[in-house]
Amino acid sequence: MLGELPLDKLVTHSFDGLDKVSDLVHTMHEGNCLRGVVNINSHESLLPADDIKVISTVKSCGGFIKTVEHWSRVNDCKMTFSIFLPEDRVERQRREPYPAIYFCSGLTCTHENATSKMNYARQCKKHGVVMVMPDTSPRGVDAACPDASNSDWTIGYGAGHYCNATQAPWNKHFNMYTYITEELPSVVERYFHVDTERRSIMGFSMGGNGALICAAKQPERYRSVTALAPISRPTQSEFFCGSALTAYFGSPEAAKDYSISDILNEKGRALKLPPGYVDVGSRDQFMQHLMIPELIKSLNENGHGNFPVNYHEDYNHSFYFINEVIEDHIDFHAAHLNR
Repeated sequence: MLGELPLDKLVTHSFDGLDKVSDLVHTMHEGNCLRGVVNINSHESLLPADDIKVISTVKSCGGFIKTVEHWSRVNDCKMTFSIFLPEDRVERQRREPYPAIYFCSGLTCTHENATSKMNYARQCKKHGVVMVMPDTSPRGVDAACPDASNSDWTIGYGAGHYCNATQAPWNKHFNMYTYITEELPSVVERYFHVDTERRSIMGFSMGGNGALICAAKQPERYRSVTALAPISRPTQSEFFCGSALTAYFGSPEAAKDYSISDILNEKGRALKLPPGYVDVGSRDQFMQHLMIPELIKSLNENGHGNFPVNYHEDYNHSFYFINEVIEDHIDFHAAHLNR
């Protein structure tokens, strides 16, 4: 049950527990029951904490964008994501499940930014690919993390940095790495017609580093990875990450495991990156803080020269740039997902 239909008004009898199925059947045979439901919540995978609710559905480019809310065990709060489905008809569920691209957004964003500003739907529909757009952090956890809603836009809400915090109080809720790589795919693949094996990942800015570290740390989970203007060495980017990494880990240096350039330098040629590439605008107003030269150096010096970094003339750090290249990124991922 995804909460898309107001079923309560249609149900005349409700029973709790698998052992009550026979009671419902008996009631129906007596003619006293028009529509009945047996609630089976004893199975671990169906605990109330796993409840998922579709908040809205809109049609776009022949497909459907759903806004979904669910309980996150790893972040211990409700999380929201958007998902684009090329088809939403029940009969489509009987065919091969869709592959999925996960898009990690940048600092200050919610799931809504990419959903409403990025031109992905037509190309995803064309290739028969799902696009999943999660939030960038937990929300509503002020009681445990009172600084989450402060005025510093680089920390707290909208600034999960796709890492698992180690320092209290952040480590209770800010576990976005595990959320993106494990819990979110599990939810998506359980409740929607999405393949459990064919996954790719991409992201912008903070999410660009997020996509790259997810693929670098768990390359077996992703068919491909791309990044748009990624923050390439968060441990050295005081402007974007200094406050957050100090709060989440005690110091930026302690967060090397969530910095793509540092991961490349540590693992060297032993690192097996999925196929991919990076795009960045030549007039990105945050160029000095993205540390793209650090990424290029780390790639080339550690045997990953076949992972190109491309500059796009005159584009800045915005959705104008994203929309210039997004169709190419989707084409690239679709080619690897649909093999």
